[in-house]
Amino acid sequence: MTTQPETASPYKFPPAIKAFSAWVRLVGLFSPATAARMTYKMWFRPGRSNLREGEAERLAQGRDEWMTVNRRRIALHIWGAGPPVLLVHGWASRSARLSSIAVAIAERGYQAVAFDAPANGESEGTGTSAVEISGVIQALADKYGPFAVAVTHSFGGVAMAMALRNGLALPRLVAISPPADARRLMRVYLDAMQVNADIAGRVMQLSKEEFGEDIWDRLTMYHGPEDFQLPALIIHDRSDGVALFNEGEKVAQSWPHARMMATDNLGHKRILLDRGVIAKVVAFIVAGKQG
Repeated sequence: MTTQPETASPYKFPPAIKAFSAWVRLVGLFSPATAARMTYKMWFRPGRSNLREGEAERLAQGRDEWMTVNRRRIALHIWGAGPPVLLVHGWASRSARLSSIAVAIAERGYQAVAFDAPANGESEGTGTSAVEISGVIQALADKYGPFAVAVTHSFGGVAMAMALRNGLALPRLVAISPPADARRLMRVYLDAMQVNADIAGRVMQLSKEEFGEDIWDRLTMYHGPEDFQLPALIIHDRSDGVALFNEGEKVAQSWPHARMMATDNLGHKRILLDRGVIAKVVAFIVAGKQG
């Protein structure tokens, strides 16, 4: 099993982040508070990703819709008809990444409902957060739900955990490659920004002032496992260099009704295209209906 260091970069930060980091450090020499605010704001900017091979064709098998949540237009992609299943993509991503799973779900008689999170894909915005995405999830549940199952990838699992803590009704969950330790994510980001301990501490304090003192506990998926009483399937690749494999293990071990599926040599992205993984996801969904 590949072991990643605690602050191994979970994302490929764009080249511009290096220039921004240098500017922040320069500002920090004169005003640590200003540098902290700059660093904090950049944390919420995911950047947009382009469509990959085959995704446009799979999107075309469904239909596009739009809805407005908190004055932002959110792009939706829907396949099939039947009991609704929600799909939630990761950070700096888009719903098309889950299109292979969506098509397979629709072929089994379900309606797959996916969305581009704010500031991702085709949806409006330049920045977002797990808190905001969790609100979009609830808005989708109000309009298209109740959902029979949700399938999340990467940071989508963090947003879903927040939605569940806030009372979202969901019978079953599949979480693929969850970066379950939110504090580690922030440490990784601050390490990439190369800010000093004073600025890093100020950034953490800004998050608590905006979202509450317990925000990092609420964003960490294996904290407070009593909040997650639903059957869950956690799928994680041992070689994942983005979300650490042991974080998925912690979720599976701590949630009362979760089980783990480990894969090998699929990494963080190819896992969404693997036929064996897709078959397990569909089987888990169908088993919920049969139960």
